[in-house]
Amino acid sequence: MRWRVPLRLVLVIVPVLMLIAAMLSVLWAARSAAQAEQNVRQGLQVLAGIHAVHAQLAEGASGIRGYLLTRDERFLQPWHRAQQELPQRLQRLRERVIDPVQTRQVEIITRLVEIKLDNLGTLRERARVARETQLLPLLQDNKRVLDDLRAQIRDMEQREHQIIAERVALSDQVRERQQIITLIAVLVVLISVASASLLWWRSQRAEQDRRALEAASQARTDTLSRISHELRTPLNAILGFGQLMQRDALSDPSRRNLRHMLDSADHLLHLVDDVLQLTRSAREAEGMRWSRVDMAALLRDAVSFIQAAEQIPVADWHLELPASAWVLADNQRLRQVLLNVLHNAAKFNRPGGQIRIRLAALADSVQLTVEDEGPGIPASRRDQLFQPFERLDSQKPGTGLGLVISRQWMQAMGGDIHCDEPAGKGACFRLHLPRHQEDTPS
Repeated sequence: MRWRVPLRLVLVIVPVLMLIAAMLSVLWAARSAAQAEQNVRQGLQVLAGIHAVHAQLAEGASGIRGYLLTRDERFLQPWHRAQQELPQRLQRLRERVIDPVQTRQVEIITRLVEIKLDNLGTLRERARVARETQLLPLLQDNKRVLDDLRAQIRDMEQREHQIIAERVALSDQVRERQQIITLIAVLVVLISVASASLLWWRSQRAEQDRRALEAASQARTDTLSRISHELRTPLNAILGFGQLMQRDALSDPSRRNLRHMLDSADHLLHLVDDVLQLTRSAREAEGMRWSRVDMAALLRDAVSFIQAAEQIPVADWHLELPASAWVLADNQRLRQVLLNVLHNAAKFNRPGGQIRIRLAALADSVQLTVEDEGPGIPASRRDQLFQPFERLDSQKPGTGLGLVISRQWMQAMGGDIHCDEPAGKGACFRLHLPRHQEDTPS
């Protein structure tokens, strides 16, 4: 079973899905840009932390030097603060650093800061009892540690500047990408809205065209029906009075003229009946009287009726029918279809020619083939047979509506009728209908 999505639902769903996709893309780009900017801010915080460690350590060392020169305990306050705050600063710095190179540098700086603080403490203790000349080796060692520490801090600053530059470049790229994605999202939304509007306009236009065609078809049907009904009344009067006149004593010429008049009126009445039937056939499709019909038996009766009818040329009827072939159809409509097809085969057959009728029960359908030995139908004109008032041979009597009505009825019953390539000369018509479920082989 094929599912068909209503066009109105498509007009709503497609723009909404495209809008959601555009919003998700914008949100993703915004999140990426925010993350890039956060990385830049984190890099700046690491750089500020490095500067703070360097500044506080230098301030503590300056305090020790001031104490050595003056022996004033107040100069030791920066050193005491450095002892308390530097471990915390270094811990925060370790938490903020994510670069592996910088992580190793922070560890080295931490060890050097600890050594520097220990040396400054030792220098403070010895300054109370030792002379200045005895403190010189300790001062030199302290200077080497400070130089190493400054070198590490300088390398770490350079590395952080490099990381910040990379993060700024990445942030700029993400921001540009976000702008592009936002622009694309806006264009997608605009295109989706325009497409939805166009589809809606086309659907409305198609609906209007469909209603206009239905109205025109209905108007044509009503007009034909009214005209046909109006024609039937005078035609019936002509036929009635003509038949009464046949009972009177008339001369042979008058009787021949009256016969021509009655034949013409009868032909016109059949034309009117066919037009009426054509106008009703589409509406009657919904009023089919479904029943289980033996198509083989119905076909035998139709052949017998055609053979017994007057003005039907003599033909060699050859039937290949199964004992029974059950279909689900409208018995009256199917009988009329069979009579139309058989009547055409007899009418267009050559005098005394063979008419071959084959009925076959297939897996899920019943197929009827009717072939004659008449002049045949060119392949280029076979489709015209099922157009109203199309007659391939104007010399033969008929209205050109029988096959049109037959196809409408066959399609309403779930089957079809079409003209095929014959095996030899003549014309070939094939009809098929679904088999009745109880008659379908399992």
